[in-house]
Amino acid sequence: MTPEKLMELKKWAVVGVKQDEDQYAYKIYQILKENGYTVYPVNPKADQIDGDKCYPKVSDIPGPVDVVDMVVNPLTGRKLLDSIAEKNIKYLWLQPGSHDEGFIKELEERGFIYVRDCILARLKLRSKMRRE
Repeated sequence: MTPEKLMELKKWAVVGVKQDEDQYAYKIYQILKENGYTVYPVNPKADQIDGDKCYPKVSDIPGPVDVVDMVVNPLTGRKLLDSIAEKNIKYLWLQPGSHDEGFIKELEERGFIYVRDCILARLKLRSKMRRE
């Protein structure tokens, strides 16, 4: 799966988002929304992000989700895979720092399809290209 193909899917869960505008996960959450995606924040320590309901686990999100954007460390990510699998989500976007060899091996063993890239940079570049 290429990053471009994964970006065509429009319902995303951002795991690790916090109500802190300086945090990488928050910026990802915002740029996805600005680009027309339906975005669900996931963090068990938050009730809301910018007035949007925040879900403790991916499996708590009502309705379908196409892609889970991982903005957490690999150890935390491993703990979330069961919740993602419960929701029958097969696509993961792995931000820099969210994966290691063991995490990638587990994803492959469990049949997840993933992209290792920075969605923030991709969407900024796409916006810039559209303006030119």
